[in-house]
Amino acid sequence: MQDEFVWGASRSATFSVKSSYHFLKAKREAEGSHSSMQDNNHQVWKKLWKIKSIPRHIHFSWRILHEKLPVKYDLFKEGISSDPLCVLCGQHNETISHLFMECHWLKQIWFASSLGVVFNSHDSRYVPFHKWLEENIVDVDEDIIVHVLALCYEIWCARNKKCFEGTDVDVTSTVQKAQRSIVNFKSASSVLVERLSGGPILPISDVHWTPPFSGFYKLNVDAAGPIEGDKWGIGVVVRDNEGVVVGASSWQVFSLPDSKVAEALAMRKGLEFAKDMPFLNLIAESDAAIVVLALNAHQQSPNYVGSIIRDCISFKGSFRSLNFLHVRCEANQAAHYLAKYALKNLDCIWIEETPPCISAVLAFDLLPDFL
Repeated sequence: MQDEFVWGASRSATFSVKSSYHFLKAKREAEGSHSSMQDNNHQVWKKLWKIKSIPRHIHFSWRILHEKLPVKYDLFKEGISSDPLCVLCGQHNETISHLFMECHWLKQIWFASSLGVVFNSHDSRYVPFHKWLEENIVDVDEDIIVHVLALCYEIWCARNKKCFEGTDVDVTSTVQKAQRSIVNFKSASSVLVERLSGGPILPISDVHWTPPFSGFYKLNVDAAGPIEGDKWGIGVVVRDNEGVVVGASSWQVFSLPDSKVAEALAMRKGLEFAKDMPFLNLIAESDAAIVVLALNAHQQSPNYVGSIIRDCISFKGSFRSLNFLHVRCEANQAAHYLAKYALKNLDCIWIEETPPCISAVLAFDLLPDFL
């Protein structure tokens, strides 16, 4: 008998977004993370994605919080590296906590910074670094968090230079690079605000994504392509009224006749994705004016696009409220870049996490709302 893959979280043994969502939810509840821990995590992500900081710093902190950095000790445990010791001191296993708060080289950087942080592993309040970062994101002022994130990123860069180029860590230079990156970002942000507010230079549009009302979720969909003859990419992103991603996905599709079919199919796949999530009120946005017009006018022409439009309209019964809106492409950037990502990558689904490939876009989508 030939082996085959099955999905054990559904009765039919086939994978679906709905079954994966309920599987993850049940797992978190079983681990006790549905109470205060989940509330704390929500506060962390809510505050983190609204911080006025460099997007790559925010994304990097996301990797720390999820303990997803390729430190040597983790690579050693996976059999990828034969040496688990710290690149900088060579005396202890290189874990995330050691690299960012225990190694004597890095302690100098934290203390030399404007924050003057002193880590003491013998303190009774000692916690792993990712927990320390999580607590500080929730509790301290935004300016301090911005400095912390910048230092974390520059520490990692200094570590990588030592690892791959043999360059020794320069404490002063590392601190200065972190400070300079903050100053440069604030300066660039000021220029962006001037442009968005109608200043003399207007290469950037004042149109941008806007969050839905409280109690609603917003679905953005887009298609990109074709490349290599018949390959198209589809991207969908669902965000809540605070701009937090609650679900996203990217797919490759093939042999579509034209962009109108691709855009209509993007809407259908987005609605299929959203239907399997616990949303009652949904706003579905697309930058394809013809598709949105057909959906709102119930134009079901007897062709391929018409059948897809008919499928999309049928999803209205799956929601308490479902509205279709046309937006300009500037307000649909997250879905657009996810669709472009799909062109060169395997199908992906993100549930209650942000796709790293569009983290910068998501951060700038919120920028005009809080600057």
